[in-house]
Amino acid sequence: MILIVAEKPSVALTLARVLGATKKKDGFYEGEGLLVSWCIGHLVSFMDADEYDACYQTWRYDDLPIVPSPWKLTVSKGKEVQYRVLESLLHRIDVNEVCCATDAGREGELIFRFVYEKAGGKQPVTRLWLRSMEEKAIQKGFSSRQPAREYDNLYHAALCRAKADWLVGINASRLFSILYRTTLPVGRVQSPTLALVVAREASIENFKRTPYFRLRLRLDGFEALSSRFAARSEAEACMRFLQDKEVVVQDINTEDKRVQPPLLYDLTTLQRDANRLFGFTASETLELAQRLYEKKLITYPRTDSNYLTTDMADTVNDTIHTLQHALHMTLPYQPKTERLLRNAKVRDHHALIPALSVTESVFQDLPDNEQTIIECIARRLLQSTGTAHGYQLRTVTLTSRDQVFTAKGKVIVDLGWKALEKENDSDQGEADEEKVQSLPTLQVGQHLFIESLAVTAHETTPPKPYTDDTLLAAMEKAGKDELNEDLEPERQGLGTPATRAGIIEKLIASKLLVREKRTLRPTPKGTNLIAILPDALKSPSLTAEWENRLNRMASGNESADAFLTDIETSLQTLVSTYQAIKTSETNRFNPPKEVVGQCPRCSMTIHESKKNFYCSNRGCDFVMWKNDLFFTQKKATLTKDVAATLLAGETVWFKSLHSAKTKKTYQGGISMNDTGEKHVRYQLHVTKEANE
Repeated sequence: MILIVAEKPSVALTLARVLGATKKKDGFYEGEGLLVSWCIGHLVSFMDADEYDACYQTWRYDDLPIVPSPWKLTVSKGKEVQYRVLESLLHRIDVNEVCCATDAGREGELIFRFVYEKAGGKQPVTRLWLRSMEEKAIQKGFSSRQPAREYDNLYHAALCRAKADWLVGINASRLFSILYRTTLPVGRVQSPTLALVVAREASIENFKRTPYFRLRLRLDGFEALSSRFAARSEAEACMRFLQDKEVVVQDINTEDKRVQPPLLYDLTTLQRDANRLFGFTASETLELAQRLYEKKLITYPRTDSNYLTTDMADTVNDTIHTLQHALHMTLPYQPKTERLLRNAKVRDHHALIPALSVTESVFQDLPDNEQTIIECIARRLLQSTGTAHGYQLRTVTLTSRDQVFTAKGKVIVDLGWKALEKENDSDQGEADEEKVQSLPTLQVGQHLFIESLAVTAHETTPPKPYTDDTLLAAMEKAGKDELNEDLEPERQGLGTPATRAGIIEKLIASKLLVREKRTLRPTPKGTNLIAILPDALKSPSLTAEWENRLNRMASGNESADAFLTDIETSLQTLVSTYQAIKTSETNRFNPPKEVVGQCPRCSMTIHESKKNFYCSNRGCDFVMWKNDLFFTQKKATLTKDVAATLLAGETVWFKSLHSAKTKKTYQGGISMNDTGEKHVRYQLHVTKEANE
């Protein structure tokens, strides 16, 4: 009996169907001498620090750096049931081979090996390495599966990555949290991502807007624009000079442009487009795509590839035919799929495309947001098989004396794949001051009368805040200059396509970032965290260095022991370097609380909390409760200003106090008459009823 372990239930179902294990059991499939089961992502992971030793529940500087020896595994919370299924299957006496069928990549290798090790597997292990979920590819891959030992180097790289992330995350987070007396999450990927947003915010805040002016000419059927003037007076002087004058066509430059069809979606490009076009966050797009995948309406979404495998040629052609009917999209060209079929460009999973099961009725029954995502994926597939978009760009230069004006015109030669583009699909709109327009037929040397002139005011603009779209792009490109050229696409940049959305959401949950409409901005806590971290922890360089070394390790050209020794040494240096901070820095994340007044009992400061005004002296029991019956019965509110006035020994006058006895309102004052008892006493000063 062969036990096949997939990474996800949906993959296990496909493998079971193709290989003949058709009997559904509790947590696995059985048939044809096979047992097919699955993990649920990372079913097993390293223990948290406090699981190694209860003393680590309290964060102390003297415990750092924490380096487990030996490393121990634990079942991930909420996944115990499926783990027990796999553990039971691994201990079946009739199982004489275990086939690892997790995703073909570093993390997939780690997911299986952790489960196998934790469950105490003893059987020989083979590896099913799939780049396509087509039936023929599965059958061929299973028949040619290899001994798992051939992938040991890949596992060592995955194991070192997991250990290094644990070591840096646990120790750096504890170190800076202890020093600054507040919880500060630090991570190899999330800290450089936060640094990107903080740097962009600083660029925005430090940007100095510079005004400038341009002269806009209205000619015969089109407009021309001058170069920039630093002062309005210069532009107005030029305008006066050109009044009732002509300009001469000095030059006409015509360029033939061709825009090739876009490639198919990987997860990141889908998330970017969904954010830019529809306002979905990266995590919302991933969730919607996952739902569609589970409904078997799209292929696996967590992919980093923009290509398909050659054995999918028939499938993709059938899908294109089906989509045209299902979504009523008529192609103005004969679709060509050859450029999309590249085996070498597919590592773990092929590009995102709709499934053959997408019919018109199925599409119409989907919720609106799922329709939006699947239509977006379908449109991209149809566009990617189209012809190039061709156009002519004409730039006309006009002169009058020493002043130069330009006008740009665009003529569509072949709409091509853009025939399927919606109005808001374009990546970037032209700035209003430099818009492309339709130009009449012109000749060099031609004189044109100026019909009207106008001076328009402008100013330079700062960089835009990050959105999910632009931050995902920045994460994908971060540190690429420092990476080896042969590094796999998923290993480049910060995070992977499958993890980037989660990293953004984690930064928001940690109150290091905040989402304001579609933009992502750093909080004061996030800005301060980046200010105190050393460059090594907030620069993509650390990720780049690790990935280069891990890539060599996967190829057998790097020592795992040397890699981890270097990590531990760098942590020792980090901890010893940050033994203490300046007294002035201790409140960086906990700024001094606003003083409301002086305590009448011990003369210490009074501060506000959500429910009361309290004395900063812990030994003093003076407290003014906001829900004190003296105020609530009179329908008066004990605000910060009221408390400050009372603490100053003055009377606070109210225009309308409520009498619980007469049900009437009256004007009156309240002063504090503290006698040192447990509850603060107040005194009422009545003037007259307000509704007499």
